[in-house]
Amino acid sequence: PGSVIKGMLAAIGILLIIQQIPVAFGIEGDAGLAGFASGAAAFSAPAMLVAGGSLAILWLWTTPLIKKAGALGWIPGPLVAVLFGCAATLFGGRLMPERANELSRIALPSFDSLSALTAQLESPAWTAWQNPSVWVVAVTLALVASLETLLSQEALKKLRPQNPPPSPNREMFAQGIGNLSAGLLGAMPITAVIVRSSVNVSTGAQSKLSVLIHGVLLLICGLWFSNLLNAIPLASLAAVLLYTGYKLATPRLFVEQFRMGAQQYVPFLATIGGIILSGMLMGIGIGLATQMLISLYKSHRNALQLTRYDDHYVLRFQQNLTFLHNPKLQGLLAEIPENSVVIVDHDNAEYLDPDVKAVLKDFGDSADKRGIRLSQWPVAVK
Repeated sequence: PGSVIKGMLAAIGILLIIQQIPVAFGIEGDAGLAGFASGAAAFSAPAMLVAGGSLAILWLWTTPLIKKAGALGWIPGPLVAVLFGCAATLFGGRLMPERANELSRIALPSFDSLSALTAQLESPAWTAWQNPSVWVVAVTLALVASLETLLSQEALKKLRPQNPPPSPNREMFAQGIGNLSAGLLGAMPITAVIVRSSVNVSTGAQSKLSVLIHGVLLLICGLWFSNLLNAIPLASLAAVLLYTGYKLATPRLFVEQFRMGAQQYVPFLATIGGIILSGMLMGIGIGLATQMLISLYKSHRNALQLTRYDDHYVLRFQQNLTFLHNPKLQGLLAEIPENSVVIVDHDNAEYLDPDVKAVLKDFGDSADKRGIRLSQWPVAVK
């Protein structure tokens, strides 16, 4: 359901904001948001300045001033924000060396060559096939990765229409091959990530070639530019993720969901709360269950309709009826007085549960005694 997909996007955005606020304020260690809220953790002025400057750049890059500035409009705002952070690290270390240590930075391993990188890969431990816990983890990863990939694909279609539309089957096939290859190489499992994908789309990517170029650039940077990347302060990256989280969980999204009514905003909020408190897989399950219950309730409530025209009553079956509809059906039949004409419109109902037929038959058998005439009655009566 769309409410669950949008809830997943909003939840990821909120989690990004929660996780990156302490980083933007220079809080180190495991203090996290609790340490930030309590004020027990020490804030870092350089980190706050870098994060604030990066956020200002990201906002500036969304204004018409930059978009109409020709060449500047082609440069992604996040790249400029990161370069600003690098400049703060390099020049700040020279101007204020005593404060430079307060600015936490990325720490990437350095590789002299591709062979040095491949030497770090581990070959599979084939004896792990005999360990049941490995199978449990593998199935869990497969479910989470597949679900996140498919939901990310649906979410991307909502962010920007794609022509031709992506194929879920091809996506799963490619991910399966990728994960088998990654496992054989000792690499991490592969899954689509909405944060990276949304940034890719928002910066103007038009084809699948952008994904390949992204991977190649990551490999090149990891091999030959690790020292340059290590100059990036975590505060500037936190600003980029805070901005991305805000775009995923924008207040306008919440307003739109509330305007669509409880059938949309209740599963939407349930998905957000479930993901934040219980994780991605459990949160999506909670959202799906909530949407199913609300849809079942709405469907059940609107399945039967009774309309009066003088002494004529028209009973409409809007859908197939099961025993769950018996209380509603009995209540409507009880409203029909004696000496009336009852017409049943059941063209939309291709199936009537035997329990429903039993209720209709009981009413029909007693209709003559009450002076009620039946028309188009769906079951045989005495």
